[in-house]
Amino acid sequence: MQQQEQFIEKDIRKLEKILDHLIETNKALAADGEIPVSLEIIGEAGIGKTSICAQAAARHDMEFVKIQLSQFDDLGDFTGFPSRAFEVTKGSETLYVKEKVLDVYLNNNYVLTGNDASINCPPKWLAGKTSPLVVLIDDWTRAQPRFQQAMMEFILFQTYGDNRLPAGSTILLTSNPDNGDYLVNPVDPAMRTRFGTVSLKFSIDAWSEWAERSGVDSRCINFFLLNKDIYDPHAPAGSAKQRVNPRSLTLFFKAISSIEDYDTPQALTMIKDLGEAYLTKEVASLFATFVSGHLDKIPDGKTLLQSDNPVELISSAVTKEGKTSSAIAFVVSTRIYNYLKWCKEEAAIDKDEVLRLGEILKSRVLPVDISLNLIKKSNALDKTAFAPWFLDKELRELILKK
Repeated sequence: MQQQEQFIEKDIRKLEKILDHLIETNKALAADGEIPVSLEIIGEAGIGKTSICAQAAARHDMEFVKIQLSQFDDLGDFTGFPSRAFEVTKGSETLYVKEKVLDVYLNNNYVLTGNDASINCPPKWLAGKTSPLVVLIDDWTRAQPRFQQAMMEFILFQTYGDNRLPAGSTILLTSNPDNGDYLVNPVDPAMRTRFGTVSLKFSIDAWSEWAERSGVDSRCINFFLLNKDIYDPHAPAGSAKQRVNPRSLTLFFKAISSIEDYDTPQALTMIKDLGEAYLTKEVASLFATFVSGHLDKIPDGKTLLQSDNPVELISSAVTKEGKTSSAIAFVVSTRIYNYLKWCKEEAAIDKDEVLRLGEILKSRVLPVDISLNLIKKSNALDKTAFAPWFLDKELRELILKK
């Protein structure tokens, strides 16, 4: 095996910003008659590469087209199949028309010149598309080498033969690392010069932000935040632990999403069985313990900041036998910050929610170090929104606490 190439690592948050910039830049390049640029995302299985690309397209109101080359049997499935065309002329106009519509042109006084040619019809995934696209070539290093070679022109120029992507489109590629753990084909050095490459690394903080926006079950976000070590990106290939990754966890979360109450014996049995099916026996038992400890009841940020009594909600979640749990308090503060960040990105942070958070901080229901960190991150997020805190003496003293 060749020595694995090293690429700059980015987490989900940074990658999203890169994709947003690239999509808008490609539209500008196309408008100036320039050729857009492409990007490859390398990362371990199940950490959200495909989802990030689809969500980037949605943020820019662009159609998302996913191409799985490994599922194509014939090159024409990707490039389009050839069709016979005939040259016709009428007056000063000369053009090639496909055989199936030739009679229409001849009946409209076009005349055959005697020349014919082969023209590639648009493939199914491209036919009829006229607006800019985000095209993802998913797991492209698992494709047969002949497909990879066919893509060289497409990736660099967004054309193949007679077919062209709509102006302003962006091509993205995803792949797994060539580290011996995956069945992937090596990439020709000449191919690598046709696109940029970033390596997506997993960050639980970045994942929790993504999960918050993506509608992942709130109870499951809490579980992952409390049990960060269940995902090991360096787990040996083929090991049971390698089965546990953000994708398999998300699938498990979806499988139990219809269970409204985790506390019943029937629910716990189903959770354990599904956990063993999608994850491992150990992680399934860990989740059952999480449920038995009522940790699935930890409130999310939106629920807290829209509650009439958020302090009571937090108190019931973060205390056990009269003592504050720092681990649970960390989850609560993370969920609050993720919600505030989502509000900031979507519109604005609500002033009433700022005041409720102030009440939470003044109550000292969260440990001081966690409160100070939440204050620091919130102010960095939007200084104007949190300016009212400085008008409150108790909050001001907490903010200025060293």
